[in-house]
Amino acid sequence: MKKKLTSSLLASTLLAGALAGCSTSEAPASNASNTSNGSTSTPASNQPITLKFASWSISEAATKGALEEMAKAFEQQHPNVKIEFVGIPFGDIKQQTFVMASSGNAPDIMQTFPSWFSTYAASDIITPVDDLVGKDYVNDILPSFKEDFSYQGKLMGVPWAPTPYILYYNKELFKKAGLPDAPPKTYDEMMDAARKISKLKTDAGEKVYGYGEATDKLAINGMIALKNIYSFGGTVLDKDGKVNVNTPEVIEALKHYQTLANEDITPQGS
Repeated sequence: MKKKLTSSLLASTLLAGALAGCSTSEAPASNASNTSNGSTSTPASNQPITLKFASWSISEAATKGALEEMAKAFEQQHPNVKIEFVGIPFGDIKQQTFVMASSGNAPDIMQTFPSWFSTYAASDIITPVDDLVGKDYVNDILPSFKEDFSYQGKLMGVPWAPTPYILYYNKELFKKAGLPDAPPKTYDEMMDAARKISKLKTDAGEKVYGYGEATDKLAINGMIALKNIYSFGGTVLDKDGKVNVNTPEVIEALKHYQTLANEDITPQGS
């Protein structure tokens, strides 16, 4: 198996969508006006405005600080605006935001996941953001993203964190396992290194995993799995655009996951 590892395989994009619903502000968000070049200006009124932002990232230690700093910077630029985060776990945010909207308590802004976008776009709980973010911002969005997050000619959301998936290696563990100080170039080389690293123990005698792969049953991990399917030459669609994963390439990619589990090379449910 000489499949080459791919360092940039899939753009994982989060969606920040503005939900149709009453703002918790004393002055409505519609006080924001458009300038002559299409960009959104600061609200004409200095009355206090509170914008509720539903997000799972605000509840996670790895991303909480970044979001708080972003909100702080925004509030400094717009002193009359307060960002109020509503923390909802990733697995619950889709259902909870629909429940909130049905009860008239929708957040003003929402972080969601690309594969859920069509459900939101076809509903009546979100509003187009073309006029809210301004022409300059819209024109700066990559055409493919703009197409992905548009519905019936309207932009219903914007990309939040488009990022590639990359492979990185721990030089210290490579050295302890007697491996060369160089990243693997093929799946064979990667698996060979992973098996050797998996034989190591921490100073406390705990197991060391040779490879980290997302394996829990989450929508985002299904997206992450595409990088392996693509690397094995597979796809989830046939030439007619219909879903077909019963192909040798996809099966080979799934056997790769099976090997990781059977040989205890990667953590289960990560």
